[in-house]
Amino acid sequence: MASYQLAYSRGFRFIVIHWFTLIAVPVTLLAMLIAGDFYFQNSVEWLQPLSNTVNSYLIPMGIYLTIGQAPNLGGELLHHLLHIMFFTVGWHYAKQVFGCFMVFSHFNGYQVSANQRTLIKASLLFIWGYAFMSANESLKGSSYHTLPYITHDFPNWMVDFFSIGTIILYAAVAYQVFYLNWKNTGQLPPASAVVAWAALFIWFMPYGEITLYHALAVPFFHSLQYLPFVAKVQAAKHQSTEGVEWNRSVNLRLMLNFSLLVAAGWIMFEVSGNLLDDFRNSDQLLYSGYWLVGIAVIINIHHYFIDHVIWRMSDPVVRNRLTA
Repeated sequence: MASYQLAYSRGFRFIVIHWFTLIAVPVTLLAMLIAGDFYFQNSVEWLQPLSNTVNSYLIPMGIYLTIGQAPNLGGELLHHLLHIMFFTVGWHYAKQVFGCFMVFSHFNGYQVSANQRTLIKASLLFIWGYAFMSANESLKGSSYHTLPYITHDFPNWMVDFFSIGTIILYAAVAYQVFYLNWKNTGQLPPASAVVAWAALFIWFMPYGEITLYHALAVPFFHSLQYLPFVAKVQAAKHQSTEGVEWNRSVNLRLMLNFSLLVAAGWIMFEVSGNLLDDFRNSDQLLYSGYWLVGIAVIINIHHYFIDHVIWRMSDPVVRNRLTA
């Protein structure tokens, strides 16, 4: 919800400049969800030839994608949107942690070279690769809220590749960044940066197969990690527009703002979806909480696109507010 506020409060010109992310993507996702509702019961047999063709090329590599296997069009649509969400949020989590590391290092005067930045980013992206591959290590049934779905099937060597690669890259970061910087300059990395870097490992590596943890706890921690950056930007916005210092007035504004965002999140993720499902009689007609799941999925996918726009350090507004 904070990402929506930061994006759409920048004004009409900002929205038009980033029309693809802020207009085209949400309209397309919402149109797909509406179409899936109206044509929910349609057969997906027409997807079988496509599935056979795609998998005929992938199976020799040990990969099998579940295409056209849902009982109806609505379920098939949510199935693919769900996998897109898993793919994009994992990438997004990794890039956010990288941003945390760099910003906290900047605030603490901790120097990181270009090669070291690449190494840190690679270690985080490998964790994301491991999490996605291990979740699709074999064909198995699972569920997201009320939606049953089938995973894809990737070969074991891909899981091993990312798992072993993560361990090697984390060890390389510990040596090439933390140890060598301390040896050469006497500087230790700031605790806030190390915690951010270690967090992704803790979120994904040990608990990748615990669905409830992965579905609820990890997004919560991700949001909590997001919070200080939103607070920084919002406080800097108040200071620049009204000339007030960081004081009780700004803190009260932030508390009110975050309370409203929590309420907005509850309305979007819980209330609106349940109301639409009641209106459409989803439990009986669509065999799942179609809108409850669908809204959560498209917001998460869109959030991935939004963050690529609102946190660009090349944007002078973002850079000035974040590093003020």
